[in-house]
Amino acid sequence: MYNPFSNLVHETNWGVLVNIKRNHFAGRLGTSFRTYSLSKSAREEYDLEDREKVHENWNLVYYLQYQLKPEDHHWNVGIALTDIDHFMIRQETNPMVYLNGKYKLQKPLTLYAEAWYFSAGNFNLAANYFGFFLRAGLLWNID
Repeated sequence: MYNPFSNLVHETNWGVLVNIKRNHFAGRLGTSFRTYSLSKSAREEYDLEDREKVHENWNLVYYLQYQLKPEDHHWNVGIALTDIDHFMIRQETNPMVYLNGKYKLQKPLTLYAEAWYFSAGNFNLAANYFGFFLRAGLLWNID
């Protein structure tokens, strides 16, 4: 993933992830490599010659989930502990916890809801921000 999140700095992420699914449990385990570097326009604007980059190598990526019902059941509720969410990879020392629920309305349609909590640096020497958000939607599985 290449993320030019500002005009001055951009981020590059590479990773490997292995998925495991059982009746009630799901897990992912892997590693990621993150690099931060100054953009060409930032080096030109501030007259910087240094092309040094900041590397975070071998970051642990994990996802552990338990669900009340098997995966193919028409409704389900679960809880998970993770440091990844779609395109966001956090540091392994800042886990996120989320509750999720889903209900299959018809064959292609599934209603879902998630409640996420970001920890406030529980395993760090300094406290970071914490957060809470809700995500809900309708999934349409096109075969």
